Amino acid sequence: MKIRYFSGYGGGLDRGLALYLKTLTGDFSGLAASEQFVALPFDTQLAQVRSLMDDLDDGLLVANSYGGYLALNALVDAEQPSFRLLLLSPLIAISSDFDSPTSALKALPVGGTSLLDAIENRRLALPRETHIVTGLQDEICDPMLAKAFAEIYPVVKLTLVSGEGHMLSEAVVASHIDNILQ
Repeated sequence: MKIRYFSGYGGGLDRGLALYLKTLTGDFSGLAASEQFVALPFDTQLAQVRSLMDDLDDGLLVANSYGGYLALNALVDAEQPSFRLLLLSPLIAISSDFDSPTSALKALPVGGTSLLDAIENRRLALPRETHIVTGLQDEICDPMLAKAFAEIYPVVKLTLVSGEGHMLSEAVVASHIDNILQ
């Protein structure tokens, strides 16, 4: 099975979650959100993300934090993919002051205005099997925003993990990956 990985900011393909994912398949590749990568124009970042998604078929895409933000942007106005998607503490938006799911989605990083519009107008082509896992104490991916996102997109299977923050524990991450791959 093909597995693709988009790391969070500062993550790498030679450590952490990438090393675990490599043990699960002989067909692994990914993108690290290094300082150099994040400094690229946003359209260039998305082009690289899309190129890795294009050959994924029915595999698994795991995207962490900023990598999740990139994956979501790459799915705007796309055709519905056949791969499975696991978003770990994804950067959907940064805010905890909201009255409704769509008004909650604000203060996004670069490219955020178009992502906000796409979310509000239901223009994301999410895979039929989409999972979001984030900690209830996540200070970056507000769990209530993840919940609001899941309410807008019922295809999303949301897991809010008590006692976890933005950096989900290895055990939590491995358990979700293993469950998806079964």
